Amino acid sequence: MTIASRVDSILSTTNFTEPFETGHFSEHAELARLKAGQLGGAFWSTFSDCPKNGSNYTSKYFREVDVLHRLFAKYNDTFAVPVSSSSAMDIFKSGKVIPPLALEGLHLIDGSFSKLRDYHARGVRLVTLTRNCANAYADSALVDLPTGGLLRQSHSEEVAPVVFSHSCAYALCPHPRNVSDDVLHLVKARTMTFSPDFVSCRNSLGGNKNGLPERYDANLTVSQVVRHMRYIGDLIGYEHIGIGSDFDGMPATPRGLEDVAKYPELVAEMLKQGITDENARLIVGENLIRVWSDVDEVARKMQEDGELPPRMTFLL
Repeated sequence: MTIASRVDSILSTTNFTEPFETGHFSEHAELARLKAGQLGGAFWSTFSDCPKNGSNYTSKYFREVDVLHRLFAKYNDTFAVPVSSSSAMDIFKSGKVIPPLALEGLHLIDGSFSKLRDYHARGVRLVTLTRNCANAYADSALVDLPTGGLLRQSHSEEVAPVVFSHSCAYALCPHPRNVSDDVLHLVKARTMTFSPDFVSCRNSLGGNKNGLPERYDANLTVSQVVRHMRYIGDLIGYEHIGIGSDFDGMPATPRGLEDVAKYPELVAEMLKQGITDENARLIVGENLIRVWSDVDEVARKMQEDGELPPRMTFLL
């Protein structure tokens, strides 16, 4: 979810507080719908546009992180920020929502690992190598290299597992940010997105002027989302599937998944299409917690071996 850029500095004003508390917020999530959707946790995505004309995008990003921490502090009866996978589970068992932060694109560290340590200290636990622009660590590709950035992430599995937070099955929708079967066989954990450009598109590239496939709205449904899950589960196992909604960060939503209150309908559709109770539990959270725990363990071991500066653990 990408609420920070929309909330900015208005947490104490009535045009934010009243709708966020009572269920009339204009975006995809607020307190009432979080409760209705039985949400146990989600990564709250923070980002800044690609640098232009020397703009200070890192300062903007820190402001967004500050906004989210103020939000979580204001509603501390609902949220508690975890510092590790184990603390995330403790928070979940207490009945509060887990809101770890995600950083979209390493351009936001401006080539400085000290900034990355600052982000970690402020609750960031998931980092994407790129967003829409290249940086010193990875290139961003739309058409020519459909799995370029993702392959770089797969390579990092030699040390610790990674997740693909905004991708579905390329075989069902050939969008460059989806993942092909051969790469799926390499991953140890992945998540999925409801974003319509990736869930539902015609089976050919070049439908739009930018060379990307056309969105196919007739197939933009919760059923199609679960079809992606089943395809990947049948291919590499349900222990490698999760949910990456992109709520508040996409222009349209699948029918039946209009906002976070619809998560029970998603689970019902999983069961309807034959996904077992056990596999549904894996998808909705257990897989991600397992991967997060694995990443924490790798960081602990590397720290003991003297391979890293003071401990930082991220999901990539």
